[in-house]
Amino acid sequence: MSGHAHVTPVKVYFTVYVLLLMLLVATVGVYFIPHNILNPPAALAVAMAIAIVKAALVVGFFMQVVYGSKLTWLWAAIGFVWLSLLAGIMIDYSTRHMNMPDGSAFDRMQSQSSVE
Repeated sequence: MSGHAHVTPVKVYFTVYVLLLMLLVATVGVYFIPHNILNPPAALAVAMAIAIVKAALVVGFFMQVVYGSKLTWLWAAIGFVWLSLLAGIMIDYSTRHMNMPDGSAFDRMQSQSSVE
């Protein structure tokens, strides 16, 4: 370690806090948009984008990654890549039954698991 501590001004923390509150209001606002204006998959994409920005603010400023070394940035980026891979796999797996208009793929999956 270099022995140099970075002291972040309180103004930076307050600004990030206000930004997080504004993004929270935006997330709640996306929830209340009617489905005929913004369909649910698009609303989910917007909400996830807002969540990613909030997570980046928390990791960057409250966890001091912004002021860290290149190695710290690398590990933070690897964490975000890993999280996005897991989220992508989860979204893919949880929406596979939506490929059929009547949801019959999901019904077949449920009936096969109940037989075994």
